[in-house]
Amino acid sequence: MKRLFCKFAAGLMLGSLATSISAQSETPDRDKSVDQEAETVVIPFAPATGVDMLYEITRDKGDAKIQKMQQKVRFTRSEEGYVMTVIPVAVLINGEMTSFSPFSEEIERMSPFSKEISYDLASDGTILRMRDWEQLKQNLQSPQGGLRSVMQGTTDGDDADAQLAEKVTLFFSRMTSEQAANYFLKDWIPVLGYGGLELELDVDYEADTSMDFGGVPVPAKSLLGLSRDQDSDTLIYFEQTNAGKSDQENEMFSDFEKLMEGMFDGDQEKLEQFQKTMKQLQKANVTQSVNARFDDKTGMPISFEGISSMSFESGENFRRITTITLLSK
Repeated sequence: MKRLFCKFAAGLMLGSLATSISAQSETPDRDKSVDQEAETVVIPFAPATGVDMLYEITRDKGDAKIQKMQQKVRFTRSEEGYVMTVIPVAVLINGEMTSFSPFSEEIERMSPFSKEISYDLASDGTILRMRDWEQLKQNLQSPQGGLRSVMQGTTDGDDADAQLAEKVTLFFSRMTSEQAANYFLKDWIPVLGYGGLELELDVDYEADTSMDFGGVPVPAKSLLGLSRDQDSDTLIYFEQTNAGKSDQENEMFSDFEKLMEGMFDGDQEKLEQFQKTMKQLQKANVTQSVNARFDDKTGMPISFEGISSMSFESGENFRRITTITLLSK
């Protein structure tokens, strides 16, 4: 049995904090009571190259503020595996999907990240890094067209806007190309990277896994399995993961605090509130579940639903549902 990548984890909560999570385990334990003649399947990853595939992404945090966007993705081959180019198409504004096309020049002027961006992927589909990140960072810091000029808008001389722009620019400038990919592709990270995963159909597996919080592994447990829909030629994958607690998790939060420290610029009150929030996150119970359909020839997602929940000692609960659906290819 090949090494297992349990991809969906707390990055859906911490994604906005520039972290991503993937969980990795050794060979999972199969249910010994099942038929030993079960069919073994290897999930492929062989996307068509040079073809634009249109996907719709929805984020629902349960607060009536549903976010929805459409993106085209295109693959080309590379020495490491693939290059994935993501092209923004439309976004939900005031209840309607609004195309970027009529405003493409204005949107590009407003944000260095609004145009298509390419990412390096391994041969199994795992996202490795953002391409041309160093050039993008230079664009961010440009006096014309960078984040400073965008965030200041027409309020020239506004110190508050200038300071905020400086902090956000500093935040991105500290990122590596790997961290940038985790930040901007947080919706795609749990969907890709299953290529080569070998499982027996209709068998439940348990796995000791680890969730990777920004490079720091945190112990976790997963229940997972794979089945086939004969009518639609799709593979159906499910997974549920529960995070454990460890000193390494504390190290992860410490590393993230260092990444964020420049955002507060001596504001002790905001810094203390941030540190308090991080302590609450450390004590939270985290559960993630995945239900995905993959094309059994290419391994590309046809539909994906990820549900991430976090409960705190205070009794507060956080729940986020992310869906990705193939609209056309």
